[in-house]
Amino acid sequence: MVCFTTAMQAQAPAPKPDPAVQKLHVLVGRWAGEGEYKPGPLGPGGNITGEYTYRMILGGFFFPGWSTERGPMGETQGLEIDGYDPVNKNLAGNLYADDGSTFSEC
Repeated sequence: MVCFTTAMQAQAPAPKPDPAVQKLHVLVGRWAGEGEYKPGPLGPGGNITGEYTYRMILGGFFFPGWSTERGPMGETQGLEIDGYDPVNKNLAGNLYADDGSTFSEC
């Protein structure tokens, strides 16, 4: 005779993203834009055009955006990943560019 037992385990409710991150949901999708960069230490100014794609990942806790911009310095690509910083209680993100540069925003 074989006896099977099933242990019932209490499970905590799944964590939910902070409402600050959920506000970014309105940006999910593909976007096109145009604008102007002012001249500065990073390069000449001029008109730019770009395409931007945003989505939510990892259960809605993180918000990556991919960009391709064309302007006076040619075409550039970037990846930005934003999320909620529970220690500082704000949105924080990191930007990675195709020239190897990075930028952190808090």
